[in-house]
Amino acid sequence: MSGQTRSSKKWRIEEIVLYMTLFVFPLDALLSIGGAHVGNDGITPTQIFTLLLGVVCAFKIWAHRDTRPFQFLYRNIVPLLIISYLVINIISVLAAPTPRNGLMPLIQRTSTFVFYVLIVYVARDRRILKLCILWFVTSAFLASFAGSYEIVTRKAVVHGVHISETNVRKELQAGPTGKFRIQGLSRDPDQHGSQLVVQMGCLLYLTMCAPWWKKKLIAGALLLMVMGNIIACSARAVWLGMAVVLGVFFPLAPLRHKIMIGFVSGCILTIVFFFLITFFPQLEVLPRMFGHKDTGHYSTNFRYEMAKISWNMAKESPLLGVGTGNFEDNYLIQIRDIPYLPRHVAYVPHHVYLGVLAENGFPGLIVYSSIHLAVILQLLACFIRARDREAKMMAIGLLSAFAGFMLCANFYHLWGSKYAWTVMAFAAALSLVLNKEEQEFKEQQNSIQLDPEQTPAFPVS
Repeated sequence: MSGQTRSSKKWRIEEIVLYMTLFVFPLDALLSIGGAHVGNDGITPTQIFTLLLGVVCAFKIWAHRDTRPFQFLYRNIVPLLIISYLVINIISVLAAPTPRNGLMPLIQRTSTFVFYVLIVYVARDRRILKLCILWFVTSAFLASFAGSYEIVTRKAVVHGVHISETNVRKELQAGPTGKFRIQGLSRDPDQHGSQLVVQMGCLLYLTMCAPWWKKKLIAGALLLMVMGNIIACSARAVWLGMAVVLGVFFPLAPLRHKIMIGFVSGCILTIVFFFLITFFPQLEVLPRMFGHKDTGHYSTNFRYEMAKISWNMAKESPLLGVGTGNFEDNYLIQIRDIPYLPRHVAYVPHHVYLGVLAENGFPGLIVYSSIHLAVILQLLACFIRARDREAKMMAIGLLSAFAGFMLCANFYHLWGSKYAWTVMAFAAALSLVLNKEEQEFKEQQNSIQLDPEQTPAFPVS
């Protein structure tokens, strides 16, 4: 039996709103109001539910006058680092030649941090945290089902926009070989795959910890769909991200017959791969895997040039960068001597860390990288401190999910990924839950010493 704190099983209104917020993540591109470009989805269901969640939580805090749940903001290193990074963003914007370019990114990044805080505020015990992860993973069914539909029909579920295009693309993205890549509900194959990589880590935890074989079967079926979608999106960095998730989860997870489970998982993944390339040869999996001259060379050269552009911006402004939101303007200046990069749009850097370096300088990069390192250390600490198998599996599932995101972040522009920030919030919530359970356990031990007839409700396994 896991060390779960005693709490009411009745769902509170803020719980319900948070569960719905996590569930509608993939629907943002499908149900958005306005916005037709990648990174500009207009008003989305996630934003609407997040606003509602904020209102509900604010009313509850006002009604109960209880601010204790927010003490983690100054007792935990991660939120302190995030706040420090936001301050650096503000300073860099004020020092930029065009401060107005940074207004919207600042609002978005601040709202992302608020969403992080709201998740930690609501998920204050293990039951709520487990349900949050369950709803977060359940949303992967929507995305992977859409991707599976695209594999079979070769029709896009959501009209996509490639970042180098100015008009809406109504078909699936095709490579130089004429074969296509699925994009699910994300409008872009790379975004679709990187989001599923993050959810895959959490799904592995739920699959291995499901109490009954029927639940394991359902979670396993969803895991197969997710892995199939990750392969079919034909994104090499996403494939590496999936490998990182598996490579972190199975060696560290407290599993019996670990080697056998890992071997069977590898066999299943291989079967899924050969099934896709055999029965759906129109997918651009093999050309991407073996580096077709037109597919691989341009992508590699493009990322190399983008890295050089980011580095040049950082060298020109090493302390504050070019300013949050000002990468695009400086990109158009930097590409004058690079003939094959498009000029009709302003790119975002396809590398989170280099993008931070370009916009916020070396101090911004150090603080931002420290946030990710602190999350990793936080989850490792949770794994070591956890008294039961379920909590250890949860920590490793979140750790593998975040490690997969960090790999993808070196190839895609994922700073504002709500999937990654949700995992970061789950990590903070798990740490607080374990602190609370340890305190309750110590109190029970003290009471047992006073009354030997009592038995502890939090067994150590």
